[in-house]
Parts: sequence; C-alpha cells; structure tokens
Amino acid sequence: MAGGGRDAFAALFRRHQTFVYNVAFRRTASWSAAEDVTGVVFLELWRQRERVEPLGGSIRPWLAGVAANQARHVWRSRSRRADALSRLAW
Repeated sequence: MAGGGRDAFAALFRRHQTFVYNVAFRRTASWSAAEDVTGVVFLELWRQRERVEPLGGSIRPWLAGVAANQARHVWRSRSRRADALSRLAW
C-alpha cells in the first residue's frame, strides 16, 4: 500500500470498507456514526500509509483497532453531550 499509490489504496478501501463499517456500527448502533467512523479510519490509514505495518500480512487488525477507537470517541462524545443537556434541562 505504501508504495502502491492511489489505485492500491482504492482497492484496499473497496475490499475492507464493509468490514470497517460493520465494526463501527456494532459499537455505535448508528448508521450515520458508522459512516463517519469509516471515513475517519480510511483517512487515518491514508495519512499513516508509510508507517502502517500489516499484522501477519493483514491490515484488518489495524483497521478494526482504529475503528473501535473512533467509535469509542463517538460514544464518549454522545455521553458528554447527553450529560450536558441533562444539566441544562431543569
């Protein structure tokens, strides 16, 4: 991927986008949040393409880990927003 350029990255995206989306959806229970997480995961992969090392020849563990972390950020953000709104509603 690092040396393959845009075509290699596009092929990787097509191959793994559903997997990443499913990981994100299972953790967020939101279609739109899962789509956002999927976009962020592949953006991060593009940014780090020179440094990412496939584990055992597979990029899926890295993708799943980043998707889980991003989904956790979404969940935490939702919780904080709900807490803030509950404090405002007297």
